[in-house]
Amino acid sequence: MANQWRAPTHKPWIFCQRYLSKTKEAITIAIELGIEPQTVAGTMLDVWSAFDEHIGEDTHPAAFLVAFIDQHAGRPGFAMAMAKTPWLRIAGETATIPEFDKWFGKSAKRRRLDALRKQVTEPGIFNPET
Repeated sequence: MANQWRAPTHKPWIFCQRYLSKTKEAITIAIELGIEPQTVAGTMLDVWSAFDEHIGEDTHPAAFLVAFIDQHAGRPGFAMAMAKTPWLRIAGETATIPEFDKWFGKSAKRRRLDALRKQVTEPGIFNPET
């Protein structure tokens, strides 16, 4: 079916909600670091992409060193600010993403894509209300 919705499977990708910079989590991090929420949103995509790229589905817990996150984000304290939201948990020097398996890795992406495909009511027409 030529008009069927398809996800971008030919390149690495992650799920991201719309208006990420407008979420209370992004605003919390922005206030904590004294930066714009849009900068937080872009940095979050980079951090989440690093988790997705470097941590396999069989790696438990899915963790990075706090220092790696700060270095990757290019901002000292980014991980600690992130930990003030539900987006990151820190224990000692190690940081984990809660529900990592729900959002990252091949099986999570496959589940999310299946759910999105079910929202297609007609070939080529996406219905986010279903």
